[in-house]
Amino acid sequence: MFQFARIVIDEFTYTSGKEHSCITTLHANRRWCLSGTPPISNFNAIQSISTFLDIHLGVNHHDPQFDPNASKKQLQQSTLSERFLSFRNVNSRAWHLRRHSIAQSFLDQFVRQNIAEIDEIPFHENVIPITLPSAERALYLELEHYLQAMEMTSTSLRKKKKDSESDREKRLVESLGSSKSPQEALLKRCSHFQLHRDDHDVRKSCQVIVEERKKQLVDCERELSTCISECKDLESDIGGFDKDEEHFFKRWHTTLLTEGVGDRDAFERLKVILDECGITAGGNEKKSKKNKSTKKRNREDKKSKAVEDLKWDLRERTHVLRKLQKELVGRVRSLRYFTAVRDLQKTSVERGALCNVKCPNSSCVYHSKSLSVESICVSSCCGHIACRDCMETFAHKQECVDPECKASARMNNVIKAQSLGVDDEQDLGNYFGQKISRMVDLIKGIPGDDKVLIFVQFADLLKKVADALEHYKIKFLTVEGTAINQSTSLSKFQSGGSEKVLLLNVMDEKASGANLTVANHVIFLSPLLTDTKEWYESCETQAIGRVKRYGQRKKVFIHRFITLDTIDVQIYEQNKK
Repeated sequence: MFQFARIVIDEFTYTSGKEHSCITTLHANRRWCLSGTPPISNFNAIQSISTFLDIHLGVNHHDPQFDPNASKKQLQQSTLSERFLSFRNVNSRAWHLRRHSIAQSFLDQFVRQNIAEIDEIPFHENVIPITLPSAERALYLELEHYLQAMEMTSTSLRKKKKDSESDREKRLVESLGSSKSPQEALLKRCSHFQLHRDDHDVRKSCQVIVEERKKQLVDCERELSTCISECKDLESDIGGFDKDEEHFFKRWHTTLLTEGVGDRDAFERLKVILDECGITAGGNEKKSKKNKSTKKRNREDKKSKAVEDLKWDLRERTHVLRKLQKELVGRVRSLRYFTAVRDLQKTSVERGALCNVKCPNSSCVYHSKSLSVESICVSSCCGHIACRDCMETFAHKQECVDPECKASARMNNVIKAQSLGVDDEQDLGNYFGQKISRMVDLIKGIPGDDKVLIFVQFADLLKKVADALEHYKIKFLTVEGTAINQSTSLSKFQSGGSEKVLLLNVMDEKASGANLTVANHVIFLSPLLTDTKEWYESCETQAIGRVKRYGQRKKVFIHRFITLDTIDVQIYEQNKK
């Protein structure tokens, strides 16, 4: 409908997806892009600029076969056909070099860079290490071990389908809460011990975690029992197997009862479930002790179904059983580990010894006498406790010190009891966790005429920080609501209002490009979790650029809170290399 004389896109870095498609279709005689951190990491990123300027650089490829630096968002935008076709041809080095030269020639001709001469603005970076108190550290270690035990190492989990036969994936997703990935869940746990509930008592949060894990364990056992009953029904409907035919379900429960599952406590639980379902160690079946919880299958439909189909169903259900068995072992070990950590933290160091805690290694001198707190270690992969010498000796062999545990222990799984700390009443009364409380103390110590920008990455964590500022009666503003409300908040803060703090989401473009030189303190509550190092640097540069720019007349202070011995350190060091 309209033909504009000129279109200017400010903060072009944040345009993607539908927004980029929308602005690309606008008609204009002249087009301009403005950005302090333009997307220039690879050919596809530069092509996003050229497309808006109506300049064709070449075919856009999202597959890593063509572009190993493509982001995950770019990969998700490609269709299955595009991904399949990308494997037909392997492009030569000359092809990649030509794309690089085309992109560089575009930048040389159409991009102008003005370097801000702001080196005279003095600034100081301050990394503030945070040591978690015992209860908070226990909650972090519990979540870290739990995610490892459940093999939740991927950056994201697919959503559970409504018609899924198993609730296993649903339990895994629920354990992450509002987090989209295991890394995000751990990063949030570094900043606050409980985000999805209004708990202000860390001991209560520990107890809630125990109850949740127990409930998930019971749900897993219930689903195992249901799945075993369904397998028995399929087995009876099939009628029998040939002598040389592979019987997956029978092999599963025979192997389980003869060889175990590599964990004594988990094996005892599984034996009870098998016994209730009528499966004994000798392979004989007896009448089930309990009523079947699932709906009975329609016998007429089963009879009409081909035997081969029934055998296939039995095979698939057996695969589900193996997954549930593995999940059960992981949940038992996770619960045992967290219980052991909390027991050690509740024990006073002055007592010198723990009652009835001995080394499980029969050849150890502490096998028959109690261990002192100084010599105790706990294995994070299974939760077993032993003396330090035995634990480290077996960890070098990648074995657990407990003879009935087949967990693959390593040196990074050995945790000294002394490093867990002891419950301190002062720390336990900390409503908002150690990191947020230290941040509040920092803000209170900043001179009255200085103002602060706090950058938080996640919405639920940002709300917790807002609650803490309100609790400690620190006046603050947030950039929320409609465009008018956002502009009003920014203008009010910049005009020198009584609010000392402006709370912002570091990944949001709402405050990008805003001139906030009235503030001279920037606080990053935690390192940024991003797909690429380039995006990490872009977001951080945009955040610091709100205060370190023309018009700043004070010394700029950049404060980073890093929780020691956590994922905070890993992310920070990885992006600062």
